[in-house]
Amino acid sequence: SSSFSPKTLRAGSRSRRVLLTSNSTRTPRNNGKAEISSNISRRKVFFSIGEAFLELSVAAWCELNFRPQAPGDVDMNFMESVISLLPYKTPPETTIKAVDALERGRQLAKQGNHLEALDDFLLVLSTAPRQYKLCQAAHSARNASQKALGLYMEDGRQQWLWGRGVRFPGHYLIAYILARPAFVSDTSNEPRENNANVSKNEIFLILLLVVVYNYILFFYGLEY
Repeated sequence: SSSFSPKTLRAGSRSRRVLLTSNSTRTPRNNGKAEISSNISRRKVFFSIGEAFLELSVAAWCELNFRPQAPGDVDMNFMESVISLLPYKTPPETTIKAVDALERGRQLAKQGNHLEALDDFLLVLSTAPRQYKLCQAAHSARNASQKALGLYMEDGRQQWLWGRGVRFPGHYLIAYILARPAFVSDTSNEPRENNANVSKNEIFLILLLVVVYNYILFFYGLEY
């Protein structure tokens, strides 16, 4: 009978009021945490994409500043510079002229005529500046002739930095790692089987990107 006494009922009512008051005061605090978490997430996406963009900008900078200069490259505006990063098909007759100059320069270098050979190697760079393999071969030949003449081998630095341009796969690997947090959610709290599925899908995506990159590189990029 004592369990239904007025005193007990009043105590129970007070307990419920205290519980309701406590829950109502905690609700805004939880919402605040969710809002902070959302802001952190947006900041993370912004910085991840920004860092990846900077990495790709380094590739473009190396390409634009250290590749052989084609006619009109100096006067290009921003959009023209971006467009010039796309694959470019060198006319066959231009390629033949550059190949002939490279072979002629190599023959002169073999004969010890390094000074004349330098002119032919330079002709390769000015004739077909978007032919990557051909121009890199001309750079290497110029390095050898400059070394034989005791000259400063400026082509070595330019050759190496151009090789770190848009064809260098390291830029894209780093950009992928930097951008990944913006698109792949944290699965550390998910079941292990879900993590395994995410990993398999991501591995498949990486392999697909590698195949596409190499296809573009070998069928377009080497003449770029």
